[in-house]
Amino acid sequence: MKKTLILILVLSSAVFLFAQSTYAPLGFETYEYMDRFDIKYGKILPVFHTANKPYDMKFIAHHNEVLRASNLTLGKTDKFNSDYLLNDNSEWYDSLKSISKKPFLRYFYREPANLYSIRTKKDEFVLRINPILDLGTGTEFGNNMLVKNGRGISLRFSIKKRISVYFMAYTNQLLVPQYIDSMTRSSFPQAHVPGFGYYKEYTPALLNRNGKVNKGIDFFDYRGYVTFNILKHIDVQFGHDKNFIGDGVRSLFLSDNSAPYLFLKINTRIWKINYQNLFTEFQGQYKRGADQLIDKKYGAFHHLSIQPTHWLNIGVFEGVIMSRKKGFDIQYLNPLIFYRSIEQSLGSPDNSLIGVNFKANFVRHGQVYGQFVLDEFQFAKFKNKWWGNKYGIQLGAKYIDIGGIKNLDAQIEFNMVRPYTYTHYKNGVASLANYSHYNQPLAHPFGANFREFIFVARYQPIPRLNFTFKYLYTAIGYDTSGVNWGANIFLPNDPKTQPLGGEFGFGNKTIQGVKNSFSIVHLLATYQLRHNVFFDFQFSIRARNSVFDDEDHTTQYFYIGARVNLPRRTYDF
Repeated sequence: MKKTLILILVLSSAVFLFAQSTYAPLGFETYEYMDRFDIKYGKILPVFHTANKPYDMKFIAHHNEVLRASNLTLGKTDKFNSDYLLNDNSEWYDSLKSISKKPFLRYFYREPANLYSIRTKKDEFVLRINPILDLGTGTEFGNNMLVKNGRGISLRFSIKKRISVYFMAYTNQLLVPQYIDSMTRSSFPQAHVPGFGYYKEYTPALLNRNGKVNKGIDFFDYRGYVTFNILKHIDVQFGHDKNFIGDGVRSLFLSDNSAPYLFLKINTRIWKINYQNLFTEFQGQYKRGADQLIDKKYGAFHHLSIQPTHWLNIGVFEGVIMSRKKGFDIQYLNPLIFYRSIEQSLGSPDNSLIGVNFKANFVRHGQVYGQFVLDEFQFAKFKNKWWGNKYGIQLGAKYIDIGGIKNLDAQIEFNMVRPYTYTHYKNGVASLANYSHYNQPLAHPFGANFREFIFVARYQPIPRLNFTFKYLYTAIGYDTSGVNWGANIFLPNDPKTQPLGGEFGFGNKTIQGVKNSFSIVHLLATYQLRHNVFFDFQFSIRARNSVFDDEDHTTQYFYIGARVNLPRRTYDF
């Protein structure tokens, strides 16, 4: 670990005169707007590697300035969305558009997107401070009252545009639907608050329909990092946040499903190539109880993205999860060599994956994309459905302005992951090197042994109003009485513990075990009163259908609320 810290200090001392920005937080409307522009105006936009998220604020502003300077005519709603993106990244946008004509009490909202801002001459110092609010209420029909109560602050600043810093912290008190509440307390796959880390219970002064007091969830979320350049085409980010690799609703490589984590990211952009190195520290699985020091594990990921034409992007991914008592294995800091060869040379029991992804835009209306991730594979055993052939497939498509209706967009996606993918074991027991962080999968929230279909439709009839319809169907094979059928990535993948294991382990198929299906519907309406001030309405249905009738369950709930400078949260599992 000392060597790692020395490397970080060396990189930190190598700051030159190249501009550097922070990144747009994941989950915001920013990503829907940028992906739409990438499809509709891709031919005139600069090279944009959309699979690498979060997006650099500097590039968001630059792409929209190029878009506005082109000869293409933007519709009223697209122009509004472009204005939103420029205002949201105003330190990289020099137009007077980012200056408010009606500041509040002279010092506040001098820029439409920021409560308080400072921008000195020649951008020697730039500061943005904003409040965070997430307030709402609702009900789960036939069960509990639902509450959201989040408050916090975010800030970002830059010094001479050479060093940029981002920080966000907010506290949350939630009363959630019963099935989400069960996830925080049950042991399958492990207890957790979806998308977050440590939590504690609190008892609000509210009664449910049975006259009992609800147990709430209380947790604190913080994220922050520093970014800088070491060369003109190489930037470095170090801090605590989430990352996402892919163009879909889900990612089979690395998603934002789990809690934030410590990371060091090196991003190299040259010509039509983007090469990302990501080194992380994760928390191992643990049983909730008294305060304890949670075991740590580490990750190293490479993603090479090449855009040979304006409409095609191809990527190659590799990653490894390792557990070391002495800290990060410095050999994995090698930015070029394949991790599998390092793993073999070390004689280590680490868990490595490789994959490929692609994205292709066509006729300024459509996009197809996909991912293939490979954990283990032996072609000679493919026909025998060997348990060790562990892989996942994603295929998806997006289409915008359906039937000539402006700003009516749709997306479909299929995901499939074979049993035992992402799992790992050492000496016959579950290993920390499984593909997880803080009791949550790092890729898909359902883990493995499933097939999934997703449909999303978005409509923006007027600039400030958005409607979203989302339907998800997942079929998954769960375990029976301690028998491991391959869905729970926290169990060891030792073939001797599998129902079809033993010496050969043949005959395994996707959705083996106890079949359960989940149908999830979200109806969402959002009105943006002013920049990043949203009023939301959400109605959701989640139906679970199991081969065991007593496990069938349907949940219906709705929320109404307001959020300020925070993305909308939905439970897509």
